[in-house]
Amino acid sequence: MKLRIGTVIGFGVGYLLGTRAGRQRYLQIVRVVGQVGRSNPVAGTATLVADKSKAIASLGVERMKDTIGVRLGWRDGDDAADAIAFELSEELATALNSRRH
Repeated sequence: MKLRIGTVIGFGVGYLLGTRAGRQRYLQIVRVVGQVGRSNPVAGTATLVADKSKAIASLGVERMKDTIGVRLGWRDGDDAADAIAFELSEELATALNSRRH
């Protein structure tokens, strides 16, 4: 309950300060936030997070397929899971190494 009350108070204070700042300050804030969002470090990090999120979702789907396949006797789940984990670890290592340079 404290979190909800704190959140409501935070939004209220933000709204109050925002309305007192006026349209000019609002436009300035929007401009600065836009510049930060388009900066190379932020855009690169956002792209990396998006790519890794897709990889995690893909891994989840593949693991689900493997689980169903093993339960139905269609394939060996250990071999499939090992191959997927190895492939994703290589992709992650490549992504992290490219971020350092």
